[in-house]
Amino acid sequence: LMQQYVPHKIDFNFDPNKLALIPVRKPRSSRIKLLARLHEQDLLKQCDWSLVTNIDEQSIEHLHTNKELDYNELKASNEDYIKDFYRTYKDELPKVLDVLENNSTHGHWTNINPLIVRSTYNYYVAAESILGGPIFATEKTWKGMYMGLPVLTLASAGFNKWLESLGFKTIGDFDHLDHEERLMGIVDFLQKPIDLEHNESVARHNYNLVYNKEFIFSLINIQE
Repeated sequence: LMQQYVPHKIDFNFDPNKLALIPVRKPRSSRIKLLARLHEQDLLKQCDWSLVTNIDEQSIEHLHTNKELDYNELKASNEDYIKDFYRTYKDELPKVLDVLENNSTHGHWTNINPLIVRSTYNYYVAAESILGGPIFATEKTWKGMYMGLPVLTLASAGFNKWLESLGFKTIGDFDHLDHEERLMGIVDFLQKPIDLEHNESVARHNYNLVYNKEFIFSLINIQE
């Protein structure tokens, strides 16, 4: 499925000029808190990010006429940092990524232009669906690798250790953390000096692995 949308391996290029790419479709609690905490630390303006909706709609124009369908947690929050995030960005919601083709929310990340992304960001933040439970990986993690970016995982504790057991390399010092502690670990990590050489090494390693069909098939024990 991943190679259906990013079918061709392109020469690896890592020359970032922005902090991170953070694609968020469904406004789950952990994702809202991550974006709001990044805004609180004045980091969000250094990132490209999205916050769309729970419904499947192909047209951004339609979404803009149905703003009341979503963002209930944002509107009802008593947390000052979430209130400030919502006040700042409410007129931009639903917010899609500038790197989406055809101004579409359908498929969300699948419409990201990989040629633009691969030379733009220091990090890709994968906001997984499950925190605090069993290890559960979706396309949200793999897509960052397909884009040739170092991936920071907002996921359950031990998620990075599991990725490493498969042969991938990971970045970050927060894998022992879960829930809000983990998202704060990501926020803290994004404020640290960037080791460009190390990040490029990790991104290149994972990029080569996800485009290696023999390796991918070996993970699921099937023959090509």
